[in-house]
Amino acid sequence: MSNKATKKILIIAMLSALAVAGRIALISVPQVKPVLAIIILAGSVYGSLSGAAVGAITMFCSNMFMGQGIWTIWQIIAAAVVGFASSFIPRKNRLAFAVIGALLTWLVYGTIMNIGSVYMFQNEMSLAKILAFCISGLPFDITHSLSTFAFILAMDGKVRTIMEKYK
Repeated sequence: MSNKATKKILIIAMLSALAVAGRIALISVPQVKPVLAIIILAGSVYGSLSGAAVGAITMFCSNMFMGQGIWTIWQIIAAAVVGFASSFIPRKNRLAFAVIGALLTWLVYGTIMNIGSVYMFQNEMSLAKILAFCISGLPFDITHSLSTFAFILAMDGKVRTIMEKYK
C-alpha cells in the first residue's frame, strides 16, 4: 500500500473518530451534533468517496455506542449520500457553503431517514405516508439543519485549513 493510500485511510479514520466522538458527546441533545458538518467538510476537502466513507463509517461506529438497529443502514446510506454530494458544493464563501450544507442535511439526510422510517414502521409505502413522516419530522429536521449550519460556520475556517494542509 502506498503512503498516499495509507494517509487517506488514516485521514478518513481520524475524521470518522472525531464525528463519532462529537455524536456521543452531544447524545443528550437531540439533533444537535457536529456529525454532518464533519462529513460535509470531509467530502468538500477530500472528495466524494472520502466524504461517503466518513459518513458510512461514522454512523456504523457511533451506533455501536448509541444502539444498532434497522435504522443504522438508513443512517449509513443518508450520511454517505450527504458526504458524496458535499464534494460538489461550490466554495464561494463560508455562509453559502453552510447554507447548502444545511439544505443537504434537511433535504437529503432528512428525506432519506423519513423514507426509511416509513419503511421501518409502516406495513406499506405510499407518498402520503412519506409526506406525513416528513411533516411530522420537520422540527427535528430543521433543528438538525440549523445545528449543522452552525457547526459548519464554526469549523469551516480553522478546521478546513488544517484539513487542506493534510490533503
